[in-house]
Amino acid sequence: MKIRKDLVLRVSFVANIFLGFVYIYDVSSTRRYGSSYISYLQEAQSYYLGETDYKMITSSKGPIKDPAGHLWHHLWIYFVHLYTIRAE
Repeated sequence: MKIRKDLVLRVSFVANIFLGFVYIYDVSSTRRYGSSYISYLQEAQSYYLGETDYKMITSSKGPIKDPAGHLWHHLWIYFVHLYTIRAE
């Protein structure tokens, strides 16, 4: 019995979309955002408030462990988070 590759790809694509929506619309914050989301926001907030010494940027999980370039990415996430918090 030969399995058609296009059928497997279509089924896996639809299953991935379905499971993605289930994961996105879960209301629990740790499952929705992940365990590091809050840490990313805290680190970005430290930088936004003026902390430029990389060794002093911390979160509730401890000192920052990501490379400095990731902090710029987290800063944009922080801005989006602030905008959505104000919208609620």
